[in-house]
Amino acid sequence: MNSTLRMVKSFTIEPEINDYVASTKGSRSASERVNELLKRAMLEEQYERLGGEAAAFFADADKGRSGAKAFQKGDELCGMGGRAHAPILGPDLVRRRHQVVFR
Repeated sequence: MNSTLRMVKSFTIEPEINDYVASTKGSRSASERVNELLKRAMLEEQYERLGGEAAAFFADADKGRSGAKAFQKGDELCGMGGRAHAPILGPDLVRRRHQVVFR
């Protein structure tokens, strides 16, 4: 049993909810089972809200990537096909069509 402080509250519930609690509580009290179900419902709502926030965040982040997307599209057109790019070329390196040659 949870040792946290509990408040006595009175709520009305639908008969099918009461039947469900009674049939799934096992050896626990109905109050403990209701608290467990409510905590799970709270977490589910939080996950749904966070999912919405994440979708909105990535939608906004995706809007600001037009330059990166153009670069990726150009990369695909050049035949790199999304493969990793060669390192930044220094004075002792020459780039020839998709390979780096050391001088």
